[in-house]
Amino acid sequence: MPRWSIAYAMLFMLAQGCGAHRMVQQEPRSSAPLPAPPKDRTLHGKIFKQALADAIRAADRIEIVEHSSPFDFKPPRQNEPDLEYGSTQLDGATVAVFLAAADAMDDTTQSMFLACVPAYHHSLRFYEAGQLASVMKICFECSDIAWRRKNVINPQAVWPILAETVKKAGFQPHREWRDLVKGR
Repeated sequence: MPRWSIAYAMLFMLAQGCGAHRMVQQEPRSSAPLPAPPKDRTLHGKIFKQALADAIRAADRIEIVEHSSPFDFKPPRQNEPDLEYGSTQLDGATVAVFLAAADAMDDTTQSMFLACVPAYHHSLRFYEAGQLASVMKICFECSDIAWRRKNVINPQAVWPILAETVKKAGFQPHREWRDLVKGR
């Protein structure tokens, strides 16, 4: 096989993996583009931290959803919606703990990244004035977050906070995802 064929195949697989995640409920598209992220990446964590705290404060409802990823299926399901395994609304006490942890977290920008294609299995849905305002898609396996609210790199310290919030909601950060979709 020619080298260009291998490179093209790998690029195609990565593009399919990065763009093929459909949520059970899609995030609303903002009419305004996000500002360019600062070139100084050390500022990214601080910006993300503030955006997370602002989103928690502004939300009148926060839901956590656990769902499939297209990559859980063999072959990957690129044109079908994700399966929802469960969802729950965070209660006031859990939101208060989440906000306190977000406010207190170290804002040092994450600097190490795993070389994997994210398979998002958890989503945080932030509602404002009863309307879905944003969706934060989370891949604990790759330590990757997709969130249209900010186009900056998250702080490393967000991972234990997100994991604890997911656990308090009754879900697990890590599961045998492919086993959950067998027979579906």
